[in-house]
Formats: sequence, C-alpha cells, structure tokens
Amino acid sequence: MPKPRRNLTLTQAKCVNPFTTRSSWYSWVTMDDSVTASPVSEQQPHPDTALTWGGRMEGMSHVVVIEDEGTVRDVLRFHLERAGLTVTALPSTAGGLEALEGADALVLDWMLPGESGLGFLRRVRTDAELRRMPVLMLTARAAEAERVEGLESGADDYLTKPFSAAELVARVRALLRRSQPEVPAVLANGPLSVDMGAAEARVGGERLNLTRREFDLLAFLAQNVGRVYSRTELLDRVWGADFLGGERTVDQHVTQLRAHLGDDPGRPGFLETVRGKGYRMRPWAASA
Repeated sequence: MPKPRRNLTLTQAKCVNPFTTRSSWYSWVTMDDSVTASPVSEQQPHPDTALTWGGRMEGMSHVVVIEDEGTVRDVLRFHLERAGLTVTALPSTAGGLEALEGADALVLDWMLPGESGLGFLRRVRTDAELRRMPVLMLTARAAEAERVEGLESGADDYLTKPFSAAELVARVRALLRRSQPEVPAVLANGPLSVDMGAAEARVGGERLNLTRREFDLLAFLAQNVGRVYSRTELLDRVWGADFLGGERTVDQHVTQLRAHLGDDPGRPGFLETVRGKGYRMRPWAASA
C-alpha cells in the first residue's frame, strides 16, 4: 500500500470566483487536512505541476505570500503549490525580508496589520539584494489612483479582488517568466548532456534510449546538480502531485536510469543515494 500522503481537498460549489468576500469564503471551499492513501483524482500529473516534455521544467520557483487573512492565505498557498511552485506564506511583513532571500517572486496583500504591504514594498525596493524581486500586489482597492500608487511604489503587477485563482497563478507565472533566465538548452555534467529541446540525453556522445518519465527524472536532477530530493519531493516535482503511485516508483526509475548511465550504485558517478534522505545528481568533479 502506498505511503500515506497529506492532502488538501477543495470542494467547489457554483461560485467560480473564490475571492468574492471574506465572509462568504467557506461557501466555496472547505479544508480537509486529512491523511489519505492517495490523492482523489485521475492518475495523471496535474498539467501545472508536471514537467514540460522537451521544454522548460516547472515547479522550480519559490514564491513568498504575505496575506493576513488565514483562510485566504491557505488557499493562495494551495493553488500556487498546485501549480508546481514552492510557497512560503506569512501573516504579516515580520520576517518578510528574510523569507525573500532566495525567493523568486512575492505575492503581497496591500492591507496588512502593522506595516502595510505598500510600506513593505518600498523597503523591498530599497534593498540591494531584493530590489529586482517580481511583486504581485493584491488589494480590494479598485480606484485607478490607488492602482497607480501601487505600481509606482514598485509593484510589477496588480490584482484587484475579487479575482480567480486561475488568474492569480497565470499572473505569477508571467512574472516568473519575465524575470528568470531560461533553462540552458543543453544541461551538462561531465560526460552527461541533457538536451531539453530535443528531449534526449547522451553519455560520452552516445544517445540513451530513455522513456519519457526516465528523461523527466534525469533532466530534473541534472538541472539541480548537488541538491538532495526525497522520494516524495521527486514524486511531486516529476510525476505531479496527483500521481497515484508510491515512492517505490522513484526507486525503480533510478535503478533504470543507472542501468542506462552505466552507473555503479556502490560508487555512483551520477545518481547517488543519500541514506535516509533521497537521491541527488552528483557534480561530476566530485565523482571523478
């Protein structure tokens, strides 16, 4: 039986827009923070979390959300994580600058307790390390003058409530596309090369006969050389959060990849098992 995985279940009613009013939020969504054997959905990766076959890999970006309303914050987190993003969610700007270190984008509510979102945004824009951080401002202020104020204070985009979760995700992704460099067309690690455009991998110039999922896993690890991922993380990032299989699926694919790569599990040149943690792609210099 697959290892239980924690799931958040949304129950949708007729209302398509979850951001109607805070008082009517629970008429649209319910939280079921329960442990189940597998997600209740079709056995396919979610289109927003699966890797793009032969293209740029998703699920790599880290987004910080600052929203004081707990229910709204939880659902924002849910939809952004559902889209394959890593999310840090905060109820106020306290600790916000620290949370943004290493992040790729900020979703910021205007009306916050203590320091306003606008005040925090001004601080972000004066920080030498964070001033180029993409920022999406959320607010119920619909007047043109207020939208202009938000944009002139440093917001890259502005989303007025009510809005749909789909539009939120689309706008965040658009910010990320504009701000992040493209993944190199060919990833290289010693004799291993992974051509993202052609969706093929080679070792020493010899093409490997990989299945789609084997290529997805190899490309993901090659893009994150040196970083250790647990089996659960690899399932979410490569297979998608809706995949019904268990962690043994990852082990089987790693075994198959090692056979393709000519890798010795005892002295791995590429795919290393980190005991008690998961797998990583070794930097070639460290394995030589």
